Amino acid sequence: MIPFIRRVRMLPVFFVAALAPMASQALELPPEIVTGLAADRFRDRENAETELLAWARQRADKAADLLFSEAQENPDPEVRGRCLSVLKDIVNDEYLREGQGYIGILMRNEVMLVPGDERLRRVIRVMQVVPESPAEKAGLAVGDIIAGTSELKWYDGEASEQFGKAIQELKPRTKVVLKVLRDHESRDVEVVLGRRPPAAEAAFMNGDPEAAMEAAEHAREAFFKDWIKRHKAGKNPE
Repeated sequence: MIPFIRRVRMLPVFFVAALAPMASQALELPPEIVTGLAADRFRDRENAETELLAWARQRADKAADLLFSEAQENPDPEVRGRCLSVLKDIVNDEYLREGQGYIGILMRNEVMLVPGDERLRRVIRVMQVVPESPAEKAGLAVGDIIAGTSELKWYDGEASEQFGKAIQELKPRTKVVLKVLRDHESRDVEVVLGRRPPAAEAAFMNGDPEAAMEAAEHAREAFFKDWIKRHKAGKNPE
């Protein structure tokens, strides 16, 4: 009886060799940058953290888990702390992708003639600017007049209500060009919107911009703590 011989199809040698590097290309934090986080010079450590943040933002979904693990497991406290700082920026990017737009000003409605417009226009006077808000970062100041945006003008109703609604309908990180009057001169002010904190309305109603700033910071911190809690639970399932 002739024995049965099963023929095995052999892969080309060059194809087998190509599989090895593909299997080993698992994403990891760049070792040279991680080493730089613990460099002797403060400037080098700062530069390494900046490089790591830029690297992580290009692949945020995967980098967040790597940063979380490094912040938990690296034996060097300096590296752990800087990885946690970068992770916080990455999670904050995620936080800013959703929610309502936010500028951070206390407004008063006024009516005036705007240069170049023969009709009376509804405008907004900036009464207060929340510290560290998008408005402050854009250079808005108390006393500025917001006469509109690149797309909006107001001739009827309350400008602040219409403006506030339009801003809240936009996503955080949206760029808005405001038409601002300051010292009788017109200028364009570009504002990059933040994410509206839940307690912002109450803080403004009380005329307390510091409370509005604290509300925004508290909302960011709460989101980050919840992110950490969820990822710890994922690493340690019951």
